[in-house]
Formats: sequence, structure tokens, C-alpha cells
Amino acid sequence: MIIHYYTLYHVVKELQSLIGCRLEECFSQERNSLVFKFSDGINDYYLLYFGSQPNTSLFLKKDYSRARKNTVDLFDSVVGEVLQNVFLHENNRIIQLDLLNTKIFIYLFGGSNSNLFAVNHGGIIIESLKARKEYIGSELDLPKPNMPEIAQFAKDSKIIDALSKCSYNLGRYYAEEILYRVEITADSILQELSEEKMDLILSTAERVRAECFETSEYYHYETEDGLLLSLIPLMKYSNWKEKFSNVSDAIARRVFSDIRKQSYNSLYKELFGKLRREKSRLEKNIEMLRDEASIVERADKYRLFGELLLSYPNPKNKSIKEIILKDYEGKEIEIPLDDKKNILENANKYFEKSRKAKEEYRIRKKRLPDLELKLIRIENAMKLLNEAETYRELEITGKKLKEITGNKTMDIQENTATKFREFNLGEGYIVYVGRNASNNDELTMKFAKPNDYWFHARGSGGSHVVLRIIKDEKPPKEIMKKTASIAAYYSQARNAKYVPVAYTQKKYVRKPKGANTGSVVMTKEEVVMVEPKLPEDLEK
Repeated sequence: MIIHYYTLYHVVKELQSLIGCRLEECFSQERNSLVFKFSDGINDYYLLYFGSQPNTSLFLKKDYSRARKNTVDLFDSVVGEVLQNVFLHENNRIIQLDLLNTKIFIYLFGGSNSNLFAVNHGGIIIESLKARKEYIGSELDLPKPNMPEIAQFAKDSKIIDALSKCSYNLGRYYAEEILYRVEITADSILQELSEEKMDLILSTAERVRAECFETSEYYHYETEDGLLLSLIPLMKYSNWKEKFSNVSDAIARRVFSDIRKQSYNSLYKELFGKLRREKSRLEKNIEMLRDEASIVERADKYRLFGELLLSYPNPKNKSIKEIILKDYEGKEIEIPLDDKKNILENANKYFEKSRKAKEEYRIRKKRLPDLELKLIRIENAMKLLNEAETYRELEITGKKLKEITGNKTMDIQENTATKFREFNLGEGYIVYVGRNASNNDELTMKFAKPNDYWFHARGSGGSHVVLRIIKDEKPPKEIMKKTASIAAYYSQARNAKYVPVAYTQKKYVRKPKGANTGSVVMTKEEVVMVEPKLPEDLEK
């Protein structure tokens, strides 16, 4: 519900803090998206618009980096203007930004109906994010909402449909919450509901509506369809997964989580499909190579044909397409012949075919171990894909597919890039995370260098985390904090709001004699309190 009318009401409240700010830049880094950079002269603020399903959204971020490439400037005609006002059109998912000389209309209807327009004082569109040729130069046509009163719905309508689409502007999830609170089934027919029950439904709807407008907390719930953003606690669902005090943060987390999920699923499907096809091909080849009996039988048959033809009394006869001879047991055998060759030449042909069949058998036996080893590597790669939790891990495995599916002998389980979880924090800093106890030992005691930084959630079990150092310099504070958050995320305290994370250089970490797998002790430690999370710019 990131573009629900009530959610957009709170987005607009946040955007009003930009009034008086100057619009410094408008740029796009992906299709159907736009970033507005505002500045108050001291701080920069970024308003992000996504216009494609399922992530149609608008939210504010205080920190955002423009890419060095694959980015384009748009809406040049409005750059340099100062924001005068921001408001939400009544009962409509249209947000309007009033600049000094132009107005920006942000349509947040979802899918192809979402768009972003810049309009001059005469109401003429001068900029459009989508379908520029179609819209620029034409007059803006503001769509009017159609939300009848609940009493105007047909009597045989289901209460859930009427409540979702009526003038309360509730939508399906809040309508379901209302019916859950009053203990009325969603499939109930309007005409079957008593006046008393309808009064109860409407009074509850008023209360839910008020709660949505008045809230200052925003909730994420885990559903079958992914993260659900709600402005109020939903009794229908189990405990919320995460709570926010800022609506833009709640929207951003939902959007970036979905983008990472889509990217992950798309790449996983692509890589797994390649491996599955290669596995199927190998299995068929191996099955064929293992069929020794048929090859040996064919070689013996061709040799017998040749020997029987040599016993024929007139070996120079031609123009015969087939001949019937008796084998050594007196059994008649029909032998196909090439009528352009004589009997002797046909015999030699069958001897050659027998020789080739035996050679094929020898080559197959030689190839079989290689193909079986390759199949093991493919199966190991499929296991690695299933273990990969981040988009980055999938990318690393994907880069190795040519080697995995080629003729190079490589043990992909021994490859460092896929042995540990890996995160690129930018600025050249790479973080490595252990997968299990023995993997933790290897990461800390064998892989990490003395001056690398070592992190672990304090007071709870979890993965060892190593931050690889560049030129023996201490990383920036933000890099250290992000690494600590990753360590907290991969710990048993993942669901806590804040987690203490201890860190030190690896040279101050040692493994006592006789210690359990994954157990170490550290000295000269420092502790930082962080939220257990993966940085938003990391793809998962």
C-alpha cells in the first residue's frame, strides 16, 4: 500500500519540509523513474519517483548517489525553480508540486497510468516522463475520482467490494481489517446485513480512517505477496515485522526490498535454468556412454557380417542389395549390401564399421569420467545457487558458469568468492561473512589478513565478519558502521532493534587450543550499537 491515498497523505506532509528549497537537478537512472534533487543551501534532499509496477512510489531520501554512467538529465525547464507548495488532490492519488513558474503533477495510480508532468501557468504540458510525444503541448486532463457512497452500491454486492471502493477510500487491506474487527465475513452480501451491523461497519471505518490520518508510525507486515506497508497495526495479521517513524523510510525499505527480490529471482531463474539444461544434457550423454552392451553388440554384429561375406563363393559379385547367409550355428542372417560395391568391398565396409564401433567404445570409456566429474560440478553449482542469499553471491556464481560448464577442472566449492558471503560496500571495501561454524574458522583463521577488521555480534551467536582493508588504512566510519550492521544481521539477534557489535583487527583475534569450531577470543575490542540490516544499496 505504498501508493494508498492515506499513505500519500503522509508523504505530502513530509514533502512540505521542502517548501522554499531550490530544485537543483532532475535525472533518471532507470526506465520510468525520476530523481528530484532539492537543496536548502546547506543540505540536499532527494525525491525519488518510480513509475513502474509493482514499485510505483514516491518518497524522500536524504542520502542518494547519482550514478557515474547510464544516467540522463530530464525536466530541464524546471531546474532552478523554488518549491512554493505541495499538496495531495482530494480523494485522488495525484501529488502536486507548485514551483514559481510551473507545476509538477505526480500521478501515482500504478502501472501505465502513472506518470509525471510539468505544466505551465496556461495548463499546457511542457514535460512528461512517459510518452513525451503524446503529451507535450497538450492540455493536462486531471482524472476525477469515482468513489460512490456505500449506500449507492447494488444490494447484491459483497461488503468487501463496497467497502474497498466506496468514498472512504479504504482499499482492500483496510476494508479487510475493518471486517475482521467487527467479525463480519468479507463475502457477506449488503442486503443481508442488518442496519445494526452496517452501522457498526461504518463507525469502525470512520475510526480506521482517523487512525490512518493521525498515525506517526508505519508498519511492515510479511504476507504471501511480500512486504505490506500499513499506517496502523493490523489485527488480522501476526506481529508486524518492522516499524518506522518516517513514512519515506517505510516506503523506501519496501521498494528496495522488492527490487532486490525481483533482481535476485530473475538472475536465479536465468542461472538455474542454464545449469538445469546442462545437467540434463550431461545425464543423457552419460546414460548413453554407460550403455556398453549396445556398442559391443553392434561391433560384434558388423564383424560377423564381414566374416560371413568373406566366405561367399563369388566375392566379386555386384548389384546385390541384400544377401542371406548362415552363421556359425547354421542360423540364417539377412545382410544389407551396397549394390554399388562387390561382396568383398561390402565385407571390408563391415570390418571398418566394426573397427569404428570399437573405437567409439574406447573413446566413450575415456570421456565418461570427465563427464561424470563435470556433472558433479554442475550439481555443486546448483547447491551454491540455493545457498546464495544475495544478488551479489548469484553474480559471483554466474561469472564462474563458463568455467563450471566448460572443460576446465575446478572445484567450485573451494573458490573463495563463493565460499563466503560477499558484500561490496563501495570505495573498494569488501566484506566477507562466514556461512557456518567451520566456515567461520576458515574465514577468520586462514582467509583474513592481520590488519583486516573482524566483527561479531556481542553476546549472541552469529557469523564471523571480515572487512578487507585497503592500504592498511582504517576504513571510514560509515563503512565500519555498515559492516557492523551486516554482522548484526547475520546473528541470532537479527530481530532486535539495536545490537551491540564488537570489532577489532584480526591480529587481535585468536583461537584457544581445544576451542569448539567457530569459537575465538578477541582483545582490544571496541563496541558499536547498530541496527541489524543489510545496507539498502546492496542487492539481496
